[in-house]
Amino acid sequence: MEDGDYGNYTVLTFIRDPLSRFFSSYDEAYLRHGPWFDHKKKEKVFLKYMTNKKHPYPYLYENMTTWDDYQDAFCPPQLGLTRQECRMEETKENGTLAERFERFVWDYDGLHPFDLHLRLQVLHISNPQTGRARRVDEIYTTENTIDDWKFIVEWFGEELPENGEFQARSVPRRFDTSKVSLETKQRICNLAAIDYCCLNLQLPPECESDDVGVFCALDKSKRDGSLRIQPWLHPHQVPATRYSSAKPKST
Repeated sequence: MEDGDYGNYTVLTFIRDPLSRFFSSYDEAYLRHGPWFDHKKKEKVFLKYMTNKKHPYPYLYENMTTWDDYQDAFCPPQLGLTRQECRMEETKENGTLAERFERFVWDYDGLHPFDLHLRLQVLHISNPQTGRARRVDEIYTTENTIDDWKFIVEWFGEELPENGEFQARSVPRRFDTSKVSLETKQRICNLAAIDYCCLNLQLPPECESDDVGVFCALDKSKRDGSLRIQPWLHPHQVPATRYSSAKPKST
């Protein structure tokens, strides 16, 4: 929809800390593009097209062709759990999934995501032709989702359903973020600098140091002279030291 099509609607959106969002976005994107969907008889139609495309980061799925291969990575058979029990079990991965995630972050340019979930938040609320912000009347954060939704629905004289529909995450994350190195987390913050700046979000502790270099500035558009927020380093300028094959350091 264009801004003029909103009429009398109240336009609202929820935003999230870009670092934690990147973890969740990658986890979802990884699942959606997994080769195991070729083997599932009841796969959803909207996922079929993904298996016909060559993945830009094929190493993410090395030695994982079926869902059982993937599940064994985050819920090893030696735990003695059933497949259903593994679905809700906190990840017990040995670092393989985290290592692949880190390699991806260092290869990723921040501009060409392989899945919609990896797009920056600012892009979702900006006009792709002009780069200017779309009309948004109210902005909330996912850190306070339930209370915010209660406020919203009560404002319109309704009640929030009590069936769990508004719970943020139905299953645990599959890769272990505690095994992700500090340097990788800081690179993610740099790639997402425009989100931190335009949405006025506080940097996480891992990225607060001036040495990390997450800064933004105002400049003038060459096209119309209007002021705009720009990251100090655009994604393609963020240093991309080639990821080492060494085991990621825990933080």
